Amino acid sequence: MGCFKAEPFLEAVAPFSSVNYGFAFLTKTPDPDQVGCGTKAPAGPCPVWDGENVYLGKAAMEGSIAVNSATTIEEASSSIVGIGEVVRMARMHPSGPKRAKITLGGWSDYARIGSAENGVKLGKLMAKFVAYTFADGVDFDMEHLTPYNRMGKEWDGLVAFVSTLRSEFDGDVSKNWVATANARKSALAAQFAKLAPWQKKEVSSFQNPRQVSCGGCQQWSSSLGD
Repeated sequence: MGCFKAEPFLEAVAPFSSVNYGFAFLTKTPDPDQVGCGTKAPAGPCPVWDGENVYLGKAAMEGSIAVNSATTIEEASSSIVGIGEVVRMARMHPSGPKRAKITLGGWSDYARIGSAENGVKLGKLMAKFVAYTFADGVDFDMEHLTPYNRMGKEWDGLVAFVSTLRSEFDGDVSKNWVATANARKSALAAQFAKLAPWQKKEVSSFQNPRQVSCGGCQQWSSSLGD
């Protein structure tokens, strides 16, 4: 969640051809120290996904919901804005374009889909997440299905998720890629137009990014006049 510094990011990913943004969660309380499901540490609670939200942090934190059914291209979450920036810088990297995917799972998240019905919901939400951030896809880090063999049909949930996500990618996400980009551009322009002059100056580097050559190198540059 939140913002990050562009320069260290660009430097760190320079040697690679692809990057993953981690993590998006299905749990409301991600805990990197949790190992297993139970009541005695390092194990912890393993509730099944609520079927409503994909999170980028603890549910109690402001802006933690990355995407849900209410998310629109005009009212994108802060998570979509942040990951969209990762994707943009990966694509515009001075060393050449790189793929950028969103990692789902990780830490104590496990594979908590729980049912085929939830799998379909998750596939549609992650497809929307990819479409609105313009990422190249989803990286699965959904560990430890076994605890859910006592809580639901965990494999049915996983199969439904993967099948739905593939169908969404091959369907509306691909077909509407250009239309989605144009709609997002229009939404950003409308939001920018409503800002006060000092606010426009503060966010100008986000609103109008570009790359310029400088004697054999490339650097980030931006201005409201460009």
